[in-house]
Amino acid sequence: MSGSEMRKPIETPQEWFRLADENLLVAEQALIADMPVFHTICFLAQSAAEKYLKG
Repeated sequence: MSGSEMRKPIETPQEWFRLADENLLVAEQALIADMPVFHTICFLAQSAAEKYLKG
């Protein structure tokens, strides 16, 4: 995305929930990795929780 392009703001709870679900999916996949990076997994889980609350 170039500097002149703006992202569309998130407007509905469903959008927040979709993004939160994506964060959790990536965190779950990272947990089963051969060498899980726990600080990243925790970050994704926290980010998902915040998105669920915003929704």
